Amino acid sequence: MAPILKLLLIAFVVSYVIWFVDRRFLGKQIPFNKLMLFGLLAAFAVFAVLYSLELLVTGF
Repeated sequence: MAPILKLLLIAFVVSYVIWFVDRRFLGKQIPFNKLMLFGLLAAFAVFAVLYSLELLVTGF
């Protein structure tokens, strides 16, 4: 599986777990789409940082 797809799948699963816990146990009404957006942005930020560090270390 491509690295981008793995990141998207991980972001979706983590966002769903957080959303489920918030709704079920904490009683908060956070919309899933907002949580998914934050999860995707965080996953993309981590991917971008790691990719740029790899480019920096290997020398373009």
